[in-house]
Amino acid sequence: MTETWLESFKIWQIAGPSIFTRLAMFSMTIVTQAFAGHLGDLNLAAISIATTVIISISFGFLLGMASALETFCGQAYGAKQYHLLGIYLQRSWIVLSLCSMLLLPMFLFATPILKLIGQPTEVAEQIGLVAMWLIPFHLSFPFQFTLQRFLHFSWWVSIFGMFGYCLCGECPLTWSGFSSQAFVGLWEFFKISLASGIMLLLENFYFRVLIIVSGYMHKTEVAVEALSICISIYAWESMITLGLLAAAGVRVSNQLGANNAKGAKFSATISVLTSLVLGLCFWSIIIAFPENLATIFTSNSSVIAMVNELAVILSLTVLLNCIQPVLSGVAVGSGWQALVAVVNIGYLGWNVDWYSSSDVHTDNHHHRM
Repeated sequence: MTETWLESFKIWQIAGPSIFTRLAMFSMTIVTQAFAGHLGDLNLAAISIATTVIISISFGFLLGMASALETFCGQAYGAKQYHLLGIYLQRSWIVLSLCSMLLLPMFLFATPILKLIGQPTEVAEQIGLVAMWLIPFHLSFPFQFTLQRFLHFSWWVSIFGMFGYCLCGECPLTWSGFSSQAFVGLWEFFKISLASGIMLLLENFYFRVLIIVSGYMHKTEVAVEALSICISIYAWESMITLGLLAAAGVRVSNQLGANNAKGAKFSATISVLTSLVLGLCFWSIIIAFPENLATIFTSNSSVIAMVNELAVILSLTVLLNCIQPVLSGVAVGSGWQALVAVVNIGYLGWNVDWYSSSDVHTDNHHHRM
């Protein structure tokens, strides 16, 4: 029992600050959506797609790539090879910065891309305008995510703070200054980062693509609003599970770096149980107060009614989501990102095949999912 409480304390030492900063950062998005929702349906639809689809593709991919740093740093720290951590951090800056530049066309050409896939013109144009303002936010991700993992701490102000903290000698064992060794082994780092990026991107993509699909429905604004509210609530809860993902990855990688496989298994078990308890709490809140949650974002009675209908599905999704990210954290700590990415691709393919071969349709009379 003492070991359980001790391990739980160590997990929360890592997860606590991470959860707080993630919630604080994501709350900026939630507040923006809430204000937009009370301005009008078109404004909320545009803000929702821009922040929960476009920026989330960038967020999921680069966050996943940054998780490779957890694998390398965690195992090096467990093996007491502290000097390698600073080199790994510099490699991650190089790899993720290049990848973030490759993702820029998604923001620059958001309007024509959305028009091409059949989104309403006025919605697509509004989204394109919002996407341009999100570019600085996108370019901060390579430094934000990697520094968070190096220090296990959000935005440009905190990035400069974390950067200064590292460079000013507060990490003497792990930061020995800039090194040409950062350019050695980039391909190996890129392979692990790419697998991590695909793993987390697909996990984010499954549900966010529903917002794009809802754009093809009758009364587009109402459908997009309702789904975006549900996904925003889901994503808000995900900030907590992502903090536990980071903690699970660190604890497992530290234990494996110290050649303690039994300790790694124990850390994984405690992380999953902790997340499951939190999931049950969120499940009960959503079941009890679905309409109250919707009124944070909008006063439209049609949207509130649709969110109320989706509450049961949302609550079950939130409950299951509390388990899956922590298991991904265990995979990150173990260096199994490529395997999980293959599983995710296979699962996505199975879903596409199932939907294409099944008699799935929408209710054209009520226009509901």
